This record gives sequence, structure tokens and C-alpha cells, in this order.
Amino acid sequence: MKSLFQFWGISVGLAMAVPAGATCTQANLAGTWTATSLSRTAAGDLAWTTCDLVINAQGRFVAATSKCNGSQGDASPAQGSLALAKPASCAYAGSITLTKYRQTNRIRLATLSLDHQVVSGVGGGLGAGGTFTFNMVKTK
Repeated sequence: MKSLFQFWGISVGLAMAVPAGATCTQANLAGTWTATSLSRTAAGDLAWTTCDLVINAQGRFVAATSKCNGSQGDASPAQGSLALAKPASCAYAGSITLTKYRQTNRIRLATLSLDHQVVSGVGGGLGAGGTFTFNMVKTK
């Protein structure tokens, strides 16, 4: 009988840890995020970018407080948005523009973790070519 209760306890614990049918909403992205990306430059060199992004409940980056810094020491305000593409898999898509350089990059896939604290994804340039991978961590 003891093993039956242990099995039941483990089963209930697992059911609570992995929500069945969990979906995401647009508002799940609202907050302050630190993002890091790795890309290849036009010259073929690897480059990194870090961003502080404030995302509102509609998925838009708050322009006054969102900014990015590149590995060459360059900085730029950032604008853009992420829209919920597939609620059941917590997948978003959108774009980010580094306004100082008038450079827009498409975010092709951004997947939000079930705890809504981490995003991982990939993207690519709109005309400039190149691809990038990125991660975001919610800080507020």
C-alpha cells in the first residue's frame, strides 16, 4: 500500500509541475527583458548584441527605454514588437529595429518558456542578410 501512495504522490507532483494544455497570451511578454544575440557580420565575423527591452502588454518595445549595445561599442535605441503566432506552443514572431542605424531584423521565432521568464529564438535581416540567435531573460 505504501508504494501505491508513493506512486500517487509522484504522479500528482508531476501533473502539477507540467501544466496540461498550457498556452501563452500576448500579455505574457509584458515586462523588462535583457536580451543577448549572436550573429555574423557582412564581413563574416561573429558579433554579439545585448539589449534592454521594455515590452508592453501589446508586445511593442517601449521606445523611450529600449536600447541595444553591440560588440563594437555601438549603441542604439530599439523599437519593434513581438506578436503571438501560436498560443499552444508559446511562439511569437516580429521584428526589432536599431533606430540609430535604421536597421530592421525580423524575429522569425521566439519561444517563451512555460514559466514566462525566458525566451529563445532565431531571426534574420530584412535585406541586409545574416541570421542571428538570441535569448531573453525577464528581469522585472
